Amino acid sequence: MTAAGERFAGLAVTVAGLGVSGVPAAKVLHSLGARVTVVNGVARGSASSPSGRTRP
Repeated sequence: MTAAGERFAGLAVTVAGLGVSGVPAAKVLHSLGARVTVVNGVARGSASSPSGRTRP
């Protein structure tokens, strides 16, 4: 295993977004042995408003 593989093996990581770089990032991290969770979009009831600003 490479040094990078050893560094990420078994590590739990979250990739935010399935855009241009999200999918490749998730694939590489998974191939290095990381446990990958991907989130995309905004969950209902979140603290984020439509403008992208958080509520006080």
